[in-house]
Amino acid sequence: MFNSNSVKNKIILLISSFIIFNVIEYYGGDFVVGIVNNVPTGDLKLGVMLNDTAFKVFELFLAVILSFILPVPKYFKIIFSRRTVKWLIILLLSSILLSIFNPEHFWEALFIGTAAAFPEEFIFRGIFLGYLLKTFKSSKYGVIISLVISTVLFSVYHFGNIVNQNIEATILQMFGVAGIGFMLGCLYVKTGSLLIPMIAHFFFDFFLTIMNGMQVSYKTQQFDQSTISAVILQFLIFLLIGIMILKAKNSDDWRLTRLIYSENGKK
Repeated sequence: MFNSNSVKNKIILLISSFIIFNVIEYYGGDFVVGIVNNVPTGDLKLGVMLNDTAFKVFELFLAVILSFILPVPKYFKIIFSRRTVKWLIILLLSSILLSIFNPEHFWEALFIGTAAAFPEEFIFRGIFLGYLLKTFKSSKYGVIISLVISTVLFSVYHFGNIVNQNIEATILQMFGVAGIGFMLGCLYVKTGSLLIPMIAHFFFDFFLTIMNGMQVSYKTQQFDQSTISAVILQFLIFLLIGIMILKAKNSDDWRLTRLIYSENGKK
């Protein structure tokens, strides 16, 4: 069991750090992007990519600071099981096929996949989820609670996109990414490698962008039945995939928890 007062204090620290991180990122990122906006590009998409790059570099800078406030070991080594290799091959072949049929979106898809996946996974799975798992010790229910809290944080983080889209589109996105965040967290817990959810996140954004192109203008959506149904379906699909990956009855197979709790045992 875990000490309730200790857990409470650590959760307060985590939530406070999350709020401060987002406030600084919002205003600081806006300042950085404002400076970059003065650089002439002559191309709308190139300008958007330059702005996103500046924002993500600033985000990574904040992530490094955050990692000192919420210290937790991060694991990157991939265990190349037959299943892991199979899925990596499927994802790679799928991306090649989509690139052949949509070559005009390849570079922007590559950019969006990279810019979104790696900093966000480092922050939300590497730092927040890792810190929560360390906080709740070796309880199976602690793992579930950690996944739920980190998923909620990942969802709330996307509220910042309201500067590029209306409130309806933002709420729909927040609900949709919750399922994805849960699945990515389950991948990290199961495999014990932060690279796995990074790769999965990359391919998800890559596939979306190469099929639809990069968003360069203000996005609007409405709460119509078809859109809400699609978002709910997406959420449920990724939630189910996450549960299947996790297989709660086989918690001994959760490599990340074994790594984190063995580290705790050494201290």
